[in-house]
Amino acid sequence: MANDSITGNSTTGPLLDWWYVHAGYMGFKDGISKSWDVPMGVEIEAQPAEKSDPILQPDRPWEKEKCGPVTSFFVKEGRYIIDYYSPGGLCRAESEDGYNWTKPDLGVVDFGGSAKNNIITTKYSRIFEDPSAPPEARFKAIGSRSGFYARERDADGKYIEVHLDREAAARLGDPDNQNQLRLQEWNRENFEGEWGTLKAFMTGAVSPDGFNWTDLEEPLLEEFVDGDKVVFYDEVQKKYIGYLRFHVAGRRCAGRSESDDFRTFTPEEVMVMPDALDPPDLSFYNHGYTRYPGRNDLHLMFLSRYVQSAATKDIQIAVSHDGILWERPDRNNHLLDNYAEGAGYGSMLYVGPGLLEMPDGRYAVTYWGTARKCLHDDPNENLPVRYALWEKDRIAGIRARSDGRLTLRQDLYRAPPDCPDSIPAPIHNRFPPLADPDEPPRQLRLNYKTETGGFIKVELITHIGPKPHLSGSLNAIDGYSFEDCDVLQGDEVNRVVTWKGKDNVARLSDSLAIRIEMYKATLFAFQL
Repeated sequence: MANDSITGNSTTGPLLDWWYVHAGYMGFKDGISKSWDVPMGVEIEAQPAEKSDPILQPDRPWEKEKCGPVTSFFVKEGRYIIDYYSPGGLCRAESEDGYNWTKPDLGVVDFGGSAKNNIITTKYSRIFEDPSAPPEARFKAIGSRSGFYARERDADGKYIEVHLDREAAARLGDPDNQNQLRLQEWNRENFEGEWGTLKAFMTGAVSPDGFNWTDLEEPLLEEFVDGDKVVFYDEVQKKYIGYLRFHVAGRRCAGRSESDDFRTFTPEEVMVMPDALDPPDLSFYNHGYTRYPGRNDLHLMFLSRYVQSAATKDIQIAVSHDGILWERPDRNNHLLDNYAEGAGYGSMLYVGPGLLEMPDGRYAVTYWGTARKCLHDDPNENLPVRYALWEKDRIAGIRARSDGRLTLRQDLYRAPPDCPDSIPAPIHNRFPPLADPDEPPRQLRLNYKTETGGFIKVELITHIGPKPHLSGSLNAIDGYSFEDCDVLQGDEVNRVVTWKGKDNVARLSDSLAIRIEMYKATLFAFQL
């Protein structure tokens, strides 16, 4: 896979959005308008996942018929690992092949008089390994602390917790009430006790081994953080990054926070929230943030799209190339639909963090759900964990329902100050630009699927930009035109493109661009 020499980012990969697609140009020649390499007849289409049978069942006493949500899904030393939350605490499951799971006896937490269980901790919901930390703090834990607090802080700036007012509960005829929210807000007209405001803070801990924890006294973030908290150490940015659920304008959404020292995180900034193109009753309940396999420059969210008027949740994709600017490329097709055949659940669906390549080459995320419409109706409803699966690089693709065309660009050395509408000064002062005139053979590979009668054809050009186009038609490289291309049909994950049997595309141009003509076909990924 080729990488840009300036940014280090991959210049080939999955087609989840328009990132690699050239926007094209239009100009006038001899008084007649003409367009060049303008994409037409194509759209981004999310692909429905294949749903697995349950991979984790709530079959331990401490799970109380519930194993989920999943808070980590990763591979370490050749073993697949899932950390999931249960009523008994954060638990661990392990697998050699990713499909057959065991729940190891960790001997860490006592439950019912025995530590023979797979509970990691009862205080925290996510654990991650920090490669930058000293040995005594190699592992980090993330949790939350919530409660009711007075409006004013104390003299040291600390929040003052408001405890349940039992005398006020007795006066209201509810002496057995154990819930401050019910006490003061359900009886707000008649409540005559000390009021508190419900708050939730993000908390943390450190550990040398991931099992024995030292709590950090102060909250990491004093904001209402009550959903999935995907925090990790970013080795590129040399910071701790957190993708968190928070609330804007009364709606749940996904935000981002960061820290240099794992002691104080910045106030959250909105990354993804419903906008004017969404229905007005929409929130994003969970975000399921993850990085794309093998990539530091491609980020995904598996959003639980919460339709509040129906109390249902399905899964929609969001994509980012820097972790900050996000887009939802397909709002019509969902990765997982509630009530869909084989979904395993009805109303509510959630995806956990972590997108992994399985031993059979497919990509998988964990998901779970409920048959009921209200999350809080029955907190102990059976929640087995399943996989949502896709063929490699097929979470979304570019589809042509009829005739379609587009041009993919691959600039290997264009620097940020370079004008994208002109040709950068060629290496070795020769055109086409060749950084390595002795480059070994390489091929263009496509991941695609065609419908009945559909096809894909490919031609190669040395560069793109309006200046060369306006000087005349930019022709294909000799021998690499649409006419020379051997037609692509069928369903192929890693097909080598050939032109009259020829497949070597080395030593053509460092600024190579790929023209695609397609009919009733979906293109998922390209690789040079």
